[in-house]
Amino acid sequence: MMVRGEAIAQVGLMDGDYYMYCEEIDWCWRMRRAGWRSLCVPQAKVVHHSGRSTAQAPLASFVSLWTSRARLYRRHHGPLTRRLAFQLVKHGMTRLARGAPPERAEACREIVQTWKEIL
Repeated sequence: MMVRGEAIAQVGLMDGDYYMYCEEIDWCWRMRRAGWRSLCVPQAKVVHHSGRSTAQAPLASFVSLWTSRARLYRRHHGPLTRRLAFQLVKHGMTRLARGAPPERAEACREIVQTWKEIL
């Protein structure tokens, strides 16, 4: 990502309250709201070694991802969208928890509780 210094001065840095996920989405949305535009360069190539950091603690990473998504929704969406998103997350996590190992089921319950708090 390349960002103009003027945009950073106006919008600020990425939000450090996001632990690991969604901070770049939040930052781009804040920039767009401030009137800055984003450009994509399709010719650019990025090699992302997915899961290298998160493989060490997969359940914690799973919870962090969904916690960051809840934070993103709380910041950028209104009550109706948040309620609808909560229902989708709750339904998905409930299904995922069924028959899962106890640690995974507990992680799903924790995610649902976190999303409930954004309402």
